[in-house]
Amino acid sequence: MSARKPHLTGREARWISQVDGYIRRYGVRGAYNMTAAFSDVHDGGLNLAEVKGLIRQRLLRRCPLQRSEWRFGSDMLGDRCTVDLTPRALRIFWPDRLTEAAE
Repeated sequence: MSARKPHLTGREARWISQVDGYIRRYGVRGAYNMTAAFSDVHDGGLNLAEVKGLIRQRLLRRCPLQRSEWRFGSDMLGDRCTVDLTPRALRIFWPDRLTEAAE
């Protein structure tokens, strides 16, 4: 059974492309290290409402922060919550890097 490919808007595709650049630039490998790549690039730059489509398609997972870690009172990523790439997103966009061990 094949998984449905995600339908990305132009903005969402650009965000994924920026994450891809980050992963390639820093040689990020392995599922554990790659899950935080989206938040490494976009925390503080996007708000939660903007990434709802990626969350709905199960490409991102919302990760609430502890109240003691809250920075500001906004909905910007990294303030009250952040997001992680899901295993589904890693399989779709970076299947070759999943099997390679982190160096």
